[in-house]
Amino acid sequence: SIDPKAPSIRMLIARTFDELKQPDSAFVALHEAKAAGEDGQAVGGYALNLGNKLFKLGQDALNKAQQTKTSEDYATAIAANMLVLPWVTFADSTLTAAENKNQAKFILGVAAFQISVAAVSDAPKTKSCELAKMAAEYIMIANINLPAGGRFAPDAVTQLMPVVPQIMTGADQMVKAYCK
Repeated sequence: SIDPKAPSIRMLIARTFDELKQPDSAFVALHEAKAAGEDGQAVGGYALNLGNKLFKLGQDALNKAQQTKTSEDYATAIAANMLVLPWVTFADSTLTAAENKNQAKFILGVAAFQISVAAVSDAPKTKSCELAKMAAEYIMIANINLPAGGRFAPDAVTQLMPVVPQIMTGADQMVKAYCK
């Protein structure tokens, strides 16, 4: 029989849940692995890997929404990017290597940026207070995490950072106009 307290058993459990396409269970298993004192770099690295896979899906969803400009596709892009956040936040809290922590912050910052872009793009259609507030909230998360992520991907961050104040201003104006 398998000893449930054997070293790295929780990582094996997390991988098994991932292979079975059960991400919620994999996430719980990774938290249990961290709590049990398993190697933080290994636990965080696996969470970062899964977060990165979700991040690519989020990027694809935003690209589609920017082409179709439908509220349904913007909502899908927001939802897809929201799935990234707990994974990379957990990874950042667990990882020990600076390069990997910077990568987690980069992905967190870009996913938050993408949520904000989708929300600020769709909010004017229905004068949505909720989307305007979402855009304002997530652009702040992007503003905090992108600079640290710049150590991982300086070129990408150099392109995104000048856009952040523009989105902040637009989101703030929409909150004032739509949230009365």
